[in-house]
Amino acid sequence: MEAPARAPKQSPDEGTLLAYWRDAGRTVDYEVRLQATPVGFSELDAFARISEKAGPTVGTAPAAFHAEASLAVGEVGWAPDHVSATYAVRRTGSLENLASSGLGHPVLGAYVHNVRLLYPALPDDRVRNGISWGGTAILHLPMAGLPFPLPPIRARTRMTLLGVSGPVDQRIANIAVKADSEQGQVVRARLEGMYYVDVTNGRSLGAAVTGTVDARALMLAEPFPVTLTVRTESSPPRSPAK
Repeated sequence: MEAPARAPKQSPDEGTLLAYWRDAGRTVDYEVRLQATPVGFSELDAFARISEKAGPTVGTAPAAFHAEASLAVGEVGWAPDHVSATYAVRRTGSLENLASSGLGHPVLGAYVHNVRLLYPALPDDRVRNGISWGGTAILHLPMAGLPFPLPPIRARTRMTLLGVSGPVDQRIANIAVKADSEQGQVVRARLEGMYYVDVTNGRSLGAAVTGTVDARALMLAEPFPVTLTVRTESSPPRSPAK
């Protein structure tokens, strides 16, 4: 039986290794809430409750792990729909082999795709406080109240490690993120906020991201605000002062 992956020891001078690894069989529960207010249309206030169970590590630990997830998705005040999904998560956060019967659903599908946002892209090497790195992210908006679907928003991200704090058994990396949609996107967005990653146990703890989405090319009156909040059973810590 393969031993569970563990974070390697490191000194402050070496920086911090930001990575995801998950003991087989461990279950993590996420709550995701997405709020948006398009001018002239119904306000979106939707949620997903995701219960994710990690399976055997793929290849050499901790390169990647398989996960099975159960999603309960709905709008606040309404009974949720349920769907399952499977995927693999690389050490640096890329999510692969996403499969689910709900991918084609106009609302459920958006949340299944957005499972990728639980794992922000991380650098290959150790990083010190204040160091930044780039990546990409794709946001799917489950805008069921609109007369047309909004295409997914592909954005360039810039993340910065602000600091690592907490007790030895749960060191939390506070990572600032800024995202701007790539050139040529029909729907554009600008987002910023925080991700919180438990680097001791190799899992994401949550995120708080806000911004605006501009869909005037699709005849929406003006850019509208969007808020994305992700939490686990452990509330994310407050970020340190910049």
